[in-house]
Amino acid sequence: MLFAHVLTGMVSYTKLGVAAPVAVAVDQTPYLWMNTLVKFGIVMGFTPVILVMLTGQSRVFYSMSRDGLVPGIFSDIHPTFKTPWSSDLLFFVFGAPFSAFLPLSIVGHVTSIGALFAFVIVCAGVWVMRVKNPDAARTFKTPLVPLVPIMGIL
Repeated sequence: MLFAHVLTGMVSYTKLGVAAPVAVAVDQTPYLWMNTLVKFGIVMGFTPVILVMLTGQSRVFYSMSRDGLVPGIFSDIHPTFKTPWSSDLLFFVFGAPFSAFLPLSIVGHVTSIGALFAFVIVCAGVWVMRVKNPDAARTFKTPLVPLVPIMGIL
């Protein structure tokens, strides 16, 4: 909230509804060195976030694949690195063209939609697994099934 307060102190909030609001605000300062430094920091900050999201997405699909909710290719483990390499590769091949050729605002929306879609699939998976295999041993039980998964899906 403090960061948003600083940004709206630099420029009007009506100008911040763009793909890169921090860059818009920083461009209003007379310090060229700060503009460059902050924009470089933004790009350097995006890189690990995107990598972590892709890695996390492949792990979600890995777990879902082991449960039989998505095809088995998502649970192939690399013999040396012990990671779901085929899942990582599929997400990279599918995601890289989008990030290379689409505008930043659309890439941001697609990323958010992808995370939301994974959440919806996990909620549906909880419901499906509870119905198809109600007696399975579970270390964590979701309360109020199917209400909680349905609310998560909605």
